[in-house]
Order: sequence, then structure tokens, then C-alpha cells
Amino acid sequence: MLLIEEEMQVAPHDSGRHFPGDKTESSVSVLHVKHARKENIEMSINKNNKMLRKAGVLLLVLGIIFSMGSAAFAAQTDLDWTSVPNLTTYNTPFNQVVKQGEVGYAQFRIQAADSNYMPLLFPSADYPNALSYRWYHQGEEGYYSQETTSEIISAYPSGYVAKYGVRLRPNVDIGANVLSIMSPAGGYLDLGLIVNPESAQPDANVNIRIYHDNVSPDKLLKSETRNVNYQAFRSNVNYPTAMDSAATTAQITDFTGGETVNAYIKSMKVNNVEYVGGVNYKYWMYGVYDSDGNLKPISSKVGGEAYMVEDGDTIVWLYGTWGSLPSNIS
Repeated sequence: MLLIEEEMQVAPHDSGRHFPGDKTESSVSVLHVKHARKENIEMSINKNNKMLRKAGVLLLVLGIIFSMGSAAFAAQTDLDWTSVPNLTTYNTPFNQVVKQGEVGYAQFRIQAADSNYMPLLFPSADYPNALSYRWYHQGEEGYYSQETTSEIISAYPSGYVAKYGVRLRPNVDIGANVLSIMSPAGGYLDLGLIVNPESAQPDANVNIRIYHDNVSPDKLLKSETRNVNYQAFRSNVNYPTAMDSAATTAQITDFTGGETVNAYIKSMKVNNVEYVGGVNYKYWMYGVYDSDGNLKPISSKVGGEAYMVEDGDTIVWLYGTWGSLPSNIS
């Protein structure tokens, strides 16, 4: 078949008729065909070589990225957290108050802590880099991760601290926002960014229960349904809080943190009996429950003067050991 094609001549006007005999034009035609085929093959080979080179570069880059990611992951997972299992603040309070509508930035600094919560600096930058975080908020409109920046800074005398910056927005709802920091070792730290309204908020009608040892009917010290005013415990917070509920139905005899959003009850007198924190490892703690009896998660993450109570809430104050508050009440 190839021989016939080589000996065929195409009519001058490409009539489609072919004449055997004249090999000159047919030879030229065949040479053109072969040359074209050769050029096409060479172009295809060059194109494939370019694609292969690009693919090789891409694979090399991906390999470097994956190896760096693997190295970083290995560096984080290989960290020894036994000497720094916990987290605490570094020269910043646990809770900070901002005015509703305020713009600008708030800042938290985090350092490590030992098993007794004694502060320690992170021994290397890999430790703060391995921390993760997320936000919780009381209102529908709160702060989110995309508004949070993290940075590693060196600290005196030698060590590292994690710094978190938060961009303040004017349209955030009043109440507690909680930045929860977690380490791969299970250590965690809850930091409150409290949005305080410009004007005083109305009283909240709530149920208040006070227990000792555990939350059971035979351990109930007091139970009331009361209107709680934001000034029952005097601080600069302009909404009724869980701390206000305690001051409404009992007598707070000692507290830490001053009259601020960082106040914690040390001792409280109920029915003329004083219950002092630290005796037999018992302390005052609180939880806020909804109408179905379920614990509102944020109430376990901020102090009593930071959490805003609302109509229908049940506030439980317990004098007992840590972890004694149930997740649900009847």
C-alpha cells in the first residue's frame, strides 16, 4: 500500500484523480509527508519533555512541602510535655472587659505551667506553635478564629510565650466570649473577653440553689427564685451575673480578684454558717443551667462575675471538690 501511495500523483487541481508514472512530484509529496510527520513527532516529544520537566518540578516542590509538614508534625508530636503539662496566663488577666462597640485590639499571653500550676516558660518555640484554640460566646454574634492572630515571643530569662491578638468589632453581643487554648498533652486554658454594655441591663429573674458536698436534695442549703440586679456584687459589669445571684441570696464574706470581672468567691455564709474555700479541698464553684436542666457550657469556662444570667436560668452554687458539678440537674 505504501508503494502505491509513493507512485501516485495528485492532479494539478486536486481533482482527486491519481496517475501512475511520474515519481518526481510523488517523491516530493512523500518527503513533505515524512518531514511533517517527523516534525510532529519531534514537537510531541519536546512537548512531553516539557510536561515531564514541569511535573518533576511540581513533584519536587510537593515533596519538599510534605517533608517540611511531616518534620513540623513530628517536631510537635515528639515534644515532651511532662514538665509543662498545663497552661496559664503570662502578665495578662484571665478575663478582660471591653465596651460594647469598642474597636481596636485585645491581647492575651500564655505560658506553660507544671503539674501544680506553677508558671514556666515554654522551653522552645515548638511548644507554643503546637497549641490550638477555639472560641465560645454567649450571644449570637461573638468573636471567631479568623479574627484571632497568634505569635510566638521570647521571654526573660530564657523561654517562649504564646501571644494571641483579637481584633475588636463594634457589633459583638454583650456577655462572655471565651478563647479556649489547648495543648496536645491535654492542658487547657479558658480566657474571657467580656463585652460590657454602656448602660445598665434589667434584672434577671432566676432560680438560685446553693449546695454543699454535691448536688442532691439532701445537700441543699438554700433555694430561691429571685430578681438579680447587676449591682448586687459591685463591679464595673453592667449586666446581672452569676456572682450577683450569690450576693443576692447569701453573704459573700471573702473573694479574690477585687471587685472586678476576675473576682472568685473564697468564702460564703449561708443560713448563718460560713463555708471557707480550701478546707478539706472544698471550694466554691458555680454552674448555670437552662430550662431543660442542661449545663450551659460557657458558665464552666469563666468566673461568676463574667457570666451574664438571663430570665429562667437556674444558677447552682456548690461548696465541694473540683469536678462535682453535674452536666444536668432535675
